[in-house]
Amino acid sequence: MSVFVHQELQTSDAEAAKAFYSKVFGWQMMDMPMPEGTYTMVSGPAGPIGGIVKAMPGVPTGWIGYVGVDSVDKTSDAVTAAGGKVTMGKQEVPGPDGKPMGWLAWFTDPQGVTFAVWQDGAPRAASKKKATKKKAAKKKAAKKKAAKKKAAKKKPATKKPATKKPAKKKATKKKAAKKEKKGKKGKKGKK
Repeated sequence: MSVFVHQELQTSDAEAAKAFYSKVFGWQMMDMPMPEGTYTMVSGPAGPIGGIVKAMPGVPTGWIGYVGVDSVDKTSDAVTAAGGKVTMGKQEVPGPDGKPMGWLAWFTDPQGVTFAVWQDGAPRAASKKKATKKKAAKKKAAKKKAAKKKAAKKKPATKKPATKKPAKKKATKKKAAKKEKKGKKGKKGKK
C-alpha cells in the first residue's frame, strides 16, 4: 500500500517560511544545494518529514504531499487511466554522490487536486521491511524451537511420582479400619 512519505512546501519566500515553521513547530532545517537552487530538508523529532523550496514560476504555492511508489512510470499510466492528469512528468533528483536519490512526478486528480509521487533511487523501504520481517520470523522460529527443546528436557523432571496412588489406598484403608472399629463398637454395645 502506498503512503505519504514526504511533504513539501512550494513558497514564494523560502527564507521567511523556514523562519516561520521552525519557530512554530521547532523543526530543524538543513539546506541542500541543488542545480535549480537551494532545497531545505525539514526534520521533526521523529526524523525527516519534508522540505521547503522556492516555487518555480507557474507553480502554485502551498504544501504538496508525495506518495511513495515503486514506479513513477506505472503510476503515471494509472493516473491517466483513472482520469487524472500529469502536470510535471518524471524528474530525476540527483544525490550528493551523483547517483539519483529518486524520481518524482506531479499530477492532478479528476477534481483538480495536486499531488505528487516519489520513487526512491535506493531499494524501496518495503524491501528493507521484508528483510526485517524475515529476520524477525527466523528469530521467532528459533525461539520457538529452543522453547520446545527446553520443554522436552523438563518433561521427565515434571512427571509426578507414582507414590500418590498408594497414599490414596492408605487413606482408604484407614477409613475402612475406622468403619470396622465403629462396627465392632456398635456390636459390643448391642450385646
